[in-house]
Amino acid sequence: MKLSAKTSERGLSGLASSVRSTIVSVARHAIDEIAFDAQRELKSEVDRVFDRPVKFTQSAFRVDKAKDNGDGTVSGRVYIQPIQSAYLRREIEGGINRVGDPGSGPHSLIVYSLKRSSAGGVPRRETRRLSDMLRKEMSEREELRRAREVLRSRRLAGEHVTHDEYVAASWPGRHGKKQGLFFGGLGGVLGYWRRPDRRVVKSKRRGSRMSTAAGASKAPELLLQFKRETKPYRPIFRYDRVVIRAGNRLPLEVQKKLRRALQK
Repeated sequence: MKLSAKTSERGLSGLASSVRSTIVSVARHAIDEIAFDAQRELKSEVDRVFDRPVKFTQSAFRVDKAKDNGDGTVSGRVYIQPIQSAYLRREIEGGINRVGDPGSGPHSLIVYSLKRSSAGGVPRRETRRLSDMLRKEMSEREELRRAREVLRSRRLAGEHVTHDEYVAASWPGRHGKKQGLFFGGLGGVLGYWRRPDRRVVKSKRRGSRMSTAAGASKAPELLLQFKRETKPYRPIFRYDRVVIRAGNRLPLEVQKKLRRALQK
């Protein structure tokens, strides 16, 4: 999306070169002035609409200064850079964000994150961080599972195996209060979850201990949620209003500046 401002030069070819040069200069100055005003207004609109906008969004707007096109027109423009334009499209036009749109992953959209960046969004590489943690945990759990199989084999062979050995081969026994992660759907919500806080405690049976949920964390905690699409966006960024208002100012501004220049 862009703002393109033009002013006609028809009939200038028959005028003196100095007059033509003055009119072109005035038109260029007026267009540049209004384009940069529009750029400032758009930046102010970003600060008004978004909570803690990042530099990526604040630096989205650019101005191409006015130039003589050589065809009887002088033009310039204010516009959103292509990458930022793709991200801001839903904020300007509304609509639904789907997988494949800018900002989405190859398979899903992140719609919630327990951990937030300084700007209030999803931290960079948060998906990779949780994925790496889960992959490491799955490897450790597989190692513990094999250790328990060895213990069971020893017990079946008639060898005495202590309960402490079994505890040492369990996740709570190895990691204490480290809950661990899992990825999946729970209650219709797909994402990364933190398991409930668990620890090894004594059971009611004499000499026996068991793993049980402990403390306030009785249910899995959602860390990162994914969806195939978002709820419809409501247009909140008034881009068109700003650029249309700037374009409407242009004819009067050119006339005003031209009158002053010709009176000198």
